[in-house]
Amino acid sequence: GTISKKIDGKYSSEHTITNVISNFKHKNRHYVIYVLLDEPKSTKETYGFASAGWNAVPTAKDIINIITQEK
Repeated sequence: GTISKKIDGKYSSEHTITNVISNFKHKNRHYVIYVLLDEPKSTKETYGFASAGWNAVPTAKDIINIITQEK
């Protein structure tokens, strides 16, 4: 999800926190992963977006891919 941060008592549309939680099973083990990014920045690769779908989710995917790589 993507949420606005509270700055000086007010919610700011310019300051966000993104996060994603996921669980998966690999080789008879259960994993839970939680990724939280504080004030992620948009990039050219994210087409100017800074929401969870453009940063927290791909980060979680990369971590899961590392865990599940066959050795």
